[in-house]
Amino acid sequence: MASPLHRVKIAPKGMGLNDFVAMQEGYFAAEGLDVELDWKTFRGTQSSWKGLDYLQRPQDRPYTQDKSDVIQGACVWGSICNASAGMGRFVADAYGVSPWAIFVRPDSRIRMPADLKDVPISVGMRAGSHFNVPYRLEKFLALEHIKTVNTGGFGARLRALLDGEVEAASLLPPQIAMAEELGLRKIIEDTFHTLWWVPEHAPADVVTGYLRALDRAEARSTPISPNICRCGSLRCRWSSKTSTIGTSANSAAASVSSIRPYRVRNSTRCSIRSSAGGLTSI
Repeated sequence: MASPLHRVKIAPKGMGLNDFVAMQEGYFAAEGLDVELDWKTFRGTQSSWKGLDYLQRPQDRPYTQDKSDVIQGACVWGSICNASAGMGRFVADAYGVSPWAIFVRPDSRIRMPADLKDVPISVGMRAGSHFNVPYRLEKFLALEHIKTVNTGGFGARLRALLDGEVEAASLLPPQIAMAEELGLRKIIEDTFHTLWWVPEHAPADVVTGYLRALDRAEARSTPISPNICRCGSLRCRWSSKTSTIGTSANSAAASVSSIRPYRVRNSTRCSIRSSAGGLTSI
């Protein structure tokens, strides 16, 4: 008799194409997972977060209000911040890679990163769109001249830029591809690492099965074109022979023979500095 499927709720992100592919192709079921997509959280992460404090954002509410168990992906900085604030754990044994970019309208006076001095940039507070701004721009501007405004989710930031509410917006997939198609001007771009953020008591075999399904989806959806990341793929490479995850054959891969969701305690603050070439501790 086949074992019953393990019920799992997942809140995909805009840059998490693999969640949808794994669902459609049956890869989650093949790993023994009965996956429910959390559309409430997904739509919330696309919407405006204006006026919301940390712990009130749509991605926070499964922990702070709904008290439901949800697997999510977020930037490295954000996932560690969230775990430190008591919202689950981050999985340190695997990571994704997502594109990031700042765009302005085509008629903007802004043409290079230094032109962003004292210009409020639309971000989603304490998320990848936020942390990337000072981290990337500090090479061009002093921190006191790097300004952000909390617009909120993926779609809300692009809409704020198109509507003239802001002069610049920090974007992730799929809005990067949308901005390019709309003829918006890209000022700076890079990539950043993401981590998965899981419930406090998520079983290791469930997390491992989830990541294995994402890897199958990656292999299924990656075209010949090198621009896959523009479409929103969280790059997760898995080798069944060596039990490793990384972003490519040349990357330093971490062992996942035993997935270890890490708990971080005693902190609700997270900040970044890049003057020393890296990230501060929490």
